[in-house]
Amino acid sequence: MTQFVFASILLAISSTIFASNTPASSDVIESAMASVVSITVLPEDNNDAHMSLGSGFIYDTHGHIITNAHVLHHAHKVIVSLQNNQSCFAYVVGSDEESDIAVLHVDSDCHIIPSKIGSSNHLKIGQSVIAIGNPHDLGQSITKGIISALHRNDLFLAQHSDSIQIDAVINPGNSGGPLVDENGHVIGINNSLLLSYDVGHTGIGFAIPISTAKPIIDQLIKTGHVVRGFIGVQTQEITKTLAKYMQFDGVGMLVSKVIPKGSADLAGIKANDVILEINGTPIVSVAQIPIIVSSYPPKTKINIKIWRRGKVLNRRVVSGTQDELYTLADKALDSSYPFSGVVLFEINTKSSQESSLKGLGVLDISTSSNAYLEGLRFQDVITHINDKPIAHLFNKKSFKNLPGKYFKVTVNRNGHTQMLALRKSYDE
Repeated sequence: MTQFVFASILLAISSTIFASNTPASSDVIESAMASVVSITVLPEDNNDAHMSLGSGFIYDTHGHIITNAHVLHHAHKVIVSLQNNQSCFAYVVGSDEESDIAVLHVDSDCHIIPSKIGSSNHLKIGQSVIAIGNPHDLGQSITKGIISALHRNDLFLAQHSDSIQIDAVINPGNSGGPLVDENGHVIGINNSLLLSYDVGHTGIGFAIPISTAKPIIDQLIKTGHVVRGFIGVQTQEITKTLAKYMQFDGVGMLVSKVIPKGSADLAGIKANDVILEINGTPIVSVAQIPIIVSSYPPKTKINIKIWRRGKVLNRRVVSGTQDELYTLADKALDSSYPFSGVVLFEINTKSSQESSLKGLGVLDISTSSNAYLEGLRFQDVITHINDKPIAHLFNKKSFKNLPGKYFKVTVNRNGHTQMLALRKSYDE
């Protein structure tokens, strides 16, 4: 009897984890492949040695094709090859390096078959997926696998990322091709950038979630570029102890700071709220929030579902501009200042033990800034300078009286203490 119950439990768990795991039929795969293109990028010098290769997929009936931005780097001429062996010239509609998404367009005489665009909002670990592309210029190929993990961040040297991790092989040339589910619906954009060095197949591939990509694609089609919105919140993960203290038993991210007079503040979002969904997308990681919000242009009405003291509320936030960010926080612009390229704000939150965390929160940081290269990261909280507590904004004049060429920075990163060292001035 015990064995029967145990087996039943295992079967129930397996059914939950591997839901929607029916293998795609050959007809579904063939239909999905018909919408995939191979991309050849010719540089301005027309030197074949400098040409690059990639993949893409047909997005709509208007001739738009989606690929990765890095595939089109230094593009002078772009040729797309369809599955029916037809080749067409394409022009670049728009490219966004931060998200690594680009849009091409081909004329109406190119016989296109649009992809079936799906959703990445409710993917499951263990779900079957298929990556389609043109690896190493061998021609259109597929690789099959499963979703290994969701919401992978800190990838591709980007400040924010939120990637699907798969075990299907993603080789150079696959970049920009579609990741499809068992129904042939596009759920992601393959990206081989992380695996561009010669290490062989490691069983790790990544894709950009299609639901995150859609607003960026729409902006690129409409205007040719991306303008990112901002709502003015800092969030953190909720530990088990903190969840018990809050009597919260759901999934979401805790709002630890709301920028006064920012978009979220004006919409009534408060510190200690829990963000559950943004425009219908469940929030399960801190990285999702800035990515989803910034994929929409300023002045977009964004629906945010929050939990507050046992009640679920809906708030409509009108996103602001990056200019608001820089007027609501202090940012220096010259290299003689060690925090050049960093947006800081005063923070004072309470943990489940009612002890205060005081310091300076990193609201934004340039990946090319000296502070980033020394190890400071987005959403760090600077608590001490040279082992002395700090809770107020400062400017470059504050560092002239510090002894020596370097100073010590203590930060709180997701509840863990980290220590860094920065130069007083990077002009020296």
